[in-house]
Amino acid sequence: MEKKLHKIGQGYLERLFAQFCKKPIYRKHKLPEGWFVKKYENNILKEIWIYFQDGKLKSYGEFEEEKKPKYFRDFYKNGNFKEIRRYNKSGKLLKRESFFEDGSKKELNLWSYDLQNKKTKFEKTTFYINGNKKSFQRKTTSYVYQEWSPEGILIYRRVKIKGINHEKSKWNKEGVLLQKFSFDNKGFILKKEYWYNNGIPEKKIFLENGKVIRIETYYKNGKRKEISKWNSERLPLKQETYHENGTPDEIIEYQHGGRKTITTFFKNYKVVQYFSKEKLLHSQKFALLEG
Repeated sequence: MEKKLHKIGQGYLERLFAQFCKKPIYRKHKLPEGWFVKKYENNILKEIWIYFQDGKLKSYGEFEEEKKPKYFRDFYKNGNFKEIRRYNKSGKLLKRESFFEDGSKKELNLWSYDLQNKKTKFEKTTFYINGNKKSFQRKTTSYVYQEWSPEGILIYRRVKIKGINHEKSKWNKEGVLLQKFSFDNKGFILKKEYWYNNGIPEKKIFLENGKVIRIETYYKNGKRKEISKWNSERLPLKQETYHENGTPDEIIEYQHGGRKTITTFFKNYKVVQYFSKEKLLHSQKFALLEG
């Protein structure tokens, strides 16, 4: 009988006896920096307590059945929550909250599953220590990611629908839009827009099938500075430049990639130069009508 006891193991006999008597049993185990206690019912692990070396509770967990957790709570040494995790009946995470040592919320994660326990949604929210939201992301058939400044101002957003880019925007800490990318239904960029810190447009870039076809730039006073146009083959079509007061400076028109005309503007007149195969043919002066 003694040989049999040694072979089976004392822990197994304790759990077997507890199952027969329908009473829970508790077992204590040492750790390098503390210890933990397990509670068994009907030979199944139901609860666990983990302690720091000084005896303060470090973690507590409950189980639905063997190796399938129900929820866990982790603590700092000061007694505040460090992390809380909740699980579904299959042992998959449903919710995870983490906290700063002072007790304020640090991060929140949420999961959703279908009947086959396949993940259908994931959300993650992070926080600054002052309680304001820091970032948020959601993954379903679409994807959304946002960031905020410590003062609570939205500073970044990115959106995907069914894996295809839909929007990407950026703001400064005052909430002024600085950058926005727009996309077509295939995920190609249609337009890139940039603004100065005061909200005045700085640059606009228009694209077609991933190729730049138009660029507009602006002075800080909002007046147009330059416009450049290309065809779908990236051959130049037209280039316009303007003075800071909004009056035209020069316009270059192209044909088959080469210069066709150059129009230069002066105070009361303009000069048009005509080209063929990049060779100047002649020039002509025209008076400008007032107003």
